[in-house]
Amino acid sequence: MFEIHEKLVHLTESQIDELYEKYLNGEKCRDLILEYNIDVTPNSLVKILPPKINEEITCKYCEISMYSIRRPRPNSLSELTCLECNHSFYQTDLYTNSDCWCDNCRLAEEAIISKKDEQKEKAILNKLEVAQKSTVEYSSLNVEQKVLLLSLIYWFHDSTFQYMHSIHDTEKDHNLAPTSEMSYRIIKQLADEKLIFPHKNLYLNSFNEEGDLIDLELVSWTSNIGDGASERFELLDAYELLRSDLSEIAPYFFIEHTQKLLYELSIEEVLQYIDFRCSILGVSFSARKKTQEYLTEILKVFPVTKIFYFANKAVQNAHLFYAEGKAQSKSHAGNTIPNKINSMANKALINNWS
Repeated sequence: MFEIHEKLVHLTESQIDELYEKYLNGEKCRDLILEYNIDVTPNSLVKILPPKINEEITCKYCEISMYSIRRPRPNSLSELTCLECNHSFYQTDLYTNSDCWCDNCRLAEEAIISKKDEQKEKAILNKLEVAQKSTVEYSSLNVEQKVLLLSLIYWFHDSTFQYMHSIHDTEKDHNLAPTSEMSYRIIKQLADEKLIFPHKNLYLNSFNEEGDLIDLELVSWTSNIGDGASERFELLDAYELLRSDLSEIAPYFFIEHTQKLLYELSIEEVLQYIDFRCSILGVSFSARKKTQEYLTEILKVFPVTKIFYFANKAVQNAHLFYAEGKAQSKSHAGNTIPNKINSMANKALINNWS
């Protein structure tokens, strides 16, 4: 129970209610102080008014009547508070807004979240159990699939070869591919082809409430290959088999069956280099799609080392374009990079640069 401020003891509860109502209706604090003979400054009047008991509303935790905190104008929204546990909420004629973080509400919210997480984890594990009933037969894999899967296992396996870390694992100081975009494409390809599936070491935010995977970059993985007669290979066994198998492939055969992948890696390496040079020179580079289109054609004529030269010159040109005030923005300057790379490649081809 609260105590009435010593400067209000001469007033009855109804007089205090009346005073506050007049205050809400716009009467000045100076006039109310004089009318009710209260020895305070105008700025302190509302601060010393006691909470008002509300007999109709009880605390859902303590089951005792709640009190309305008297607020100054214009923030006079009715806040109901339990003096026992500090549970509170706002109430108007139109709505009730509960945004309370008392101990009881916090514990209740934690219980709700915990229950939802349990239900979500159960849904995920049920779907993973179904997925684990079928494995991809190792003999059906092509060379590119073997290379991608081996790379993922090699770079991201945990210390005991139980699973593969997510490609965004902060403990790893390397990437699966030259760029994050390519890393994502590789993971998506392997997952779509059912060569990998999420490990039970779950990151719940990567799944929706129905247990479906929605974020490929933040989950741990396990391989899903077998020999067709038994259960799937253990991760270490899969790694050893892939490494042994690929080491025996003749170079010409390997190149023939991974040409698309090698081209993609080359393009992504150039894009990574452009990002690096742009970060140093302060150029904003976003014209990736157009650059990829040009690089796909240029790679048919020039090696990656030569294209690095074109890329470096293109970034330098973009930097000067902005520094000399000719570009409208850093993005405008960055958008000149793909055309500059293409024009330099055409010039090199015409002039037969070595």
